Amino acid sequence: MGQPQAGVQVSLPYVTVNTRWFAGCGFGSSVTVSLVLLLLLYVFDEPVHRGFFCDDESIRYPVPKYQTVSDVTVGVVAVGVPIIVVVIMEIVQSGFVHPTSLVLFGWTPHLWMVQCYAHIGVFLFGGGMQLLTVEAAKRLVGRLRPHFLAACLPVALDCTAAGHKYITSYTCSGNPDLIKDARLSFPSGHSSLSFYAATFIIMYLQIRMTWEGSKLLKHLLQFLAVMAAWATALSRVSDYMHHWSDVLSGIVIGTLFGILTDKDEQTQLEMKHRKEEDDLYRKFARQREEEDKRMREEFRDEWEKELERLTSRFERELQTKKKRPDEQKVLTLRHQQEREDLEKNMTLRRDKKKESLTRKLLEHERAATAALVEKQSREMLDLINEKRSEYMMAESLYLDDGDGYTEDVLLPYPSQAPIPAPPALSKFEVYNDPVEFADIDQIAISVAQEDQKTFTDLVRQLVGRCGSDIEKARTIFRWITVKNLNTMQFDENLRGDTPMGLLRGIKHGTESYHVLFKRLCSYAGLHCVVIKGYSKSAGYQPGVRFEDNRFRNSWNAVYVAGAWRFVQCNWGARHLVNAKEVPKAGSKGKSDSLRYEYDDHYFLTDPREFIYEFFPLQSEWQLLKNPITLQDFEELPFVRSLFFRYGLYFPDSNTKAVMFTDSTGAATVRIAMPAHMQSSLIFHYNLKFYDSDGDGFDGVSLKRFVMQSVVGNIVAFRVHAPCSGAFLLDIFANAVTPKEYLTGEPMKFKSVCKFKIACEDLQTVMVPLPDCASGEWGPTKATRLFGLVPITHQDALVFAGRELELQFRMSRPLTDFMATLHKNGVEEKRLSKFVSHSVSDDDVVTFVISFPEEGQYGLDIYTRELGGSQSDGSSEKHLLTHCCKYLINSSKRN
Repeated sequence: MGQPQAGVQVSLPYVTVNTRWFAGCGFGSSVTVSLVLLLLLYVFDEPVHRGFFCDDESIRYPVPKYQTVSDVTVGVVAVGVPIIVVVIMEIVQSGFVHPTSLVLFGWTPHLWMVQCYAHIGVFLFGGGMQLLTVEAAKRLVGRLRPHFLAACLPVALDCTAAGHKYITSYTCSGNPDLIKDARLSFPSGHSSLSFYAATFIIMYLQIRMTWEGSKLLKHLLQFLAVMAAWATALSRVSDYMHHWSDVLSGIVIGTLFGILTDKDEQTQLEMKHRKEEDDLYRKFARQREEEDKRMREEFRDEWEKELERLTSRFERELQTKKKRPDEQKVLTLRHQQEREDLEKNMTLRRDKKKESLTRKLLEHERAATAALVEKQSREMLDLINEKRSEYMMAESLYLDDGDGYTEDVLLPYPSQAPIPAPPALSKFEVYNDPVEFADIDQIAISVAQEDQKTFTDLVRQLVGRCGSDIEKARTIFRWITVKNLNTMQFDENLRGDTPMGLLRGIKHGTESYHVLFKRLCSYAGLHCVVIKGYSKSAGYQPGVRFEDNRFRNSWNAVYVAGAWRFVQCNWGARHLVNAKEVPKAGSKGKSDSLRYEYDDHYFLTDPREFIYEFFPLQSEWQLLKNPITLQDFEELPFVRSLFFRYGLYFPDSNTKAVMFTDSTGAATVRIAMPAHMQSSLIFHYNLKFYDSDGDGFDGVSLKRFVMQSVVGNIVAFRVHAPCSGAFLLDIFANAVTPKEYLTGEPMKFKSVCKFKIACEDLQTVMVPLPDCASGEWGPTKATRLFGLVPITHQDALVFAGRELELQFRMSRPLTDFMATLHKNGVEEKRLSKFVSHSVSDDDVVTFVISFPEEGQYGLDIYTRELGGSQSDGSSEKHLLTHCCKYLINSSKRN
């Protein structure tokens, strides 16, 4: 995306949030610890000289001729294997092709290198600390090894005579190096180092290994690491190098350092959050169970009382009729019917009460869950903010002065959520084309191919290669929108507090996109809020009032690029589609390639556009300089995202969701096009009755009561209501090139806006327009798509006498012209002989029309390119394509 723009927060590479202090300290700290260790060993070079009991059997073992695991072997394996594991895992996770934003002396390392630097540096640092602890303890304690007496060979010592006596004064005659080593039994260095390496590997694999190809491979590798360390520890006892307590102490020290060194605070916080959610869900389950039990008991008591009352009445009546068997039978049948009716009524009441109770409990649970997510997101952000400052301090040591990040550009991301305010920069100023995110989007698509078990793993894979807060939000948005819930199959045993569990909940309606986006943003260190309000969503029609909860909705605002910006993942989500389904200007019409389709409009949407579809309950979250009221929101035209994607706007300030007709039943909707889209936009419309699907009046299509025309950059739809009432005008658009249009193939149009046309009082009866081809009236389309320039008549409406001559000039080769004449109540075949055309040598096309009688006519003109040649060299012959149409009023007075 090039250099960041002014005012945009630039994030440094995503780093694991843990107790690694900060990644830059890794190797430097290791070197420092090594120097301190050497100095300390020099000061305490000679271990403490301890005495011994002469009859102590634990130190009378022979000197081992060799060690099962030598010092060199344990050093090479315990240090080398974790380094190899880290390098392999980081290469697999990050690959070779994605550089980070970190600059080291003019060189940009790849992400796997940075991650290896961090993990290996921490491992060596922890190893140095562990070694320092063990070696210092050895010299300060000076415990004797099991083979001490064999190594020492004390002079003139008679243990038979001494008996159980503690000897402190003795002289060794053995090898001085063996004697010194024999005083370094506690704790076991081999055990400590091997278990430190094993613990590091176990925890590292647990966090970083996310491959789902085998569920047991990770556990197998972890088991092998433990067994190697365990075998090393046991060999120290069998080799008479340590007492069992020395080995146990070494294991404890090594394991403790391994845990402290590789403690991932972010993962631990996620596990803590999982426990909180588990506790909350168990509380929900208990509440549901208790309420269900209480309700069953209430209805059981009521049932018993009602049944007792019914039975008592039956017995009393039976006593009075005991001498009349036929009446007793009638009473018995009535009693059975009353009992069945009672059971049925109570069942219905119980079901209604249960439904109401379930709805109340669900509302309570959603509120409690939202509060918990808010708390957990705040905790995660606090943790990340704490570590972000440490990381930025470390990386600032390596940033070059000339890398482009000046003080006025590299703004720190705020640690506290800023108050809502209108953004200073528009979306276009932040980025003007989604292609700028091509590499970032590909990361999200790749990560979406696998299932991650934790939010920490998911977010690390998503944002680890991002260089700015915008890119972080983008990868999260694209990961969510790539997931096609319509085709995904979920394991019913999934935990609800995992990424896949949340997606399953969204599919089943128990979770929501905005909660998922907020949670992922918190793991990425981004401020994100959930906004509640109204939306013009499914089922909404222009003119509807927001008086109940039918159109309540929720969406997000994320703080990126120095401002709060809207994100609507639910409306932005699309699935894998065929590329030719939504043709774009300049693309081939017959492309069969597949791509992930989504709606970019709902990522960082400008507030002035977002307000057309979403109205927050809190006015400050409109992010507008001049907030509007709910009534204003209801009156705004009902537009879809494509309206803004094409850059459309309303030139008339009085354009409302409900357009009222004048006394003649006419109302006009005008839409303005940007200059760069005028040559490619095609519009269509549909008109039907507002409260029904009826699209005809007296056997005539309602489309024939709308006149669509284009003048300059304005497309106008003038509706003439055929009767009093309300109508729904749906306007569609598509962007095509002349080449695509001239093929004559069907095109898919999508809705850009809808209006309610209200005709309260109709004083003039309108006749339908002639039954011409659909689309705009006038020659503008002929010029725009065919290069056919009108010479004689530039307007859609023509007033003529009994004859009319229309002339066009061709700016490119066209052939096979055809014109058809239409008039209400007259068959098209009868009018065909009254139209003729000719083409002169100077590329002028002339149409001559002789009207058989006065009245209103419609003229359709068709043509196709000469030879039908296409850009790919094929010579497929195109069908005749509609070029333009005129509305002609013929009268002798004209």
